[in-house]
Order: sequence, then structure tokens, then C-alpha cells
Amino acid sequence: MASLIRGSFAVALRKLGLPAWETVMIGDTPCDVEAGLEAGTAAAGILTGGFAQEALRGAGCYAVSEDLHGLLPDLQRGGPAATPGAATASTSQLKRA
Repeated sequence: MASLIRGSFAVALRKLGLPAWETVMIGDTPCDVEAGLEAGTAAAGILTGGFAQEALRGAGCYAVSEDLHGLLPDLQRGGPAATPGAATASTSQLKRA
């Protein structure tokens, strides 16, 4: 499953013209998070997939919230440090996606 998700990221990033290290994958399962990290994105989690916050953080999320709206402050701050494998996302990038 992770390879399918990772492949989908590659297609989406190519269509958007964004490098992976400039993006944040938002998912609700550890599999989503791991696939995003393996593709080179940062990862943030939402608690809609039945997994606990600890499971999503343990998989590599830099931020976890109940819903997308709750993630906005973390995303607007720029997420983790802007280095390859630890990406940031701007509000304009999120709107384009």
C-alpha cells in the first residue's frame, strides 16, 4: 500500500511542479505518514483514521490535530525546518493542491 501512495505523491508533485522537500503530506494513518516521508515530504496527521496521536507522531508526523483546520497554525508557521526530507508548505501551496 505504501508504494501505491508513494507513487501517487510522485505524480501529484510532478503535476504541481513542486519538489517533495517543499511539501507536507497530510494523512490519517501511519501508512500515509510513512509513504510521505519515504517520498521525501514532511508529514502531518489528522485523527480521522482511527489511529491515536501517538501512533501518528511515532510514524513521523511533526504535527497532529483533530482535523485539517487544527493543522493550519502549524502549516502557516512553515512546518519543520526547510531541509530535504523535512519540508514546509505555504498557504498558497496548500490552496493549489
